[in-house]
Amino acid sequence: MKYPLLIAFLAIALPLQAAGFRPVITNYSPADQGFSMGSQIWSCSQDWNGAVYFATNKGLMVFDGYQWTNTSLPDKTIVRSVKVIGNRIYVGAYEDFGYFQYDSYGDLVFTSLRPLLGDYPMNNEEP
Repeated sequence: MKYPLLIAFLAIALPLQAAGFRPVITNYSPADQGFSMGSQIWSCSQDWNGAVYFATNKGLMVFDGYQWTNTSLPDKTIVRSVKVIGNRIYVGAYEDFGYFQYDSYGDLVFTSLRPLLGDYPMNNEEP
């Protein structure tokens, strides 16, 4: 009784294994996102959960594998760099830097670290 069940299992399982894995690849255009990313992506980083964060001309763009969201800095400046460390998303922008964190509602909230510098001048060549 054992051998006919084993043979039936192998007859079904082996062809399925031979089919191989084909990853799903999706290409996105700015129109697919429902808004424009801006003309440039400056930097990107990925968190432990697989979400990808992009520093763009329009702010911080996030792709979680299903949808795109865009979060701007309070002064609407270009985000030039992004790095995920733990549960914080650190960003650098024109005359500002700080981090985003998710609040209890799942929204990204920006905390500027610029005030910690006091009166230190931030010399930036960007107009």
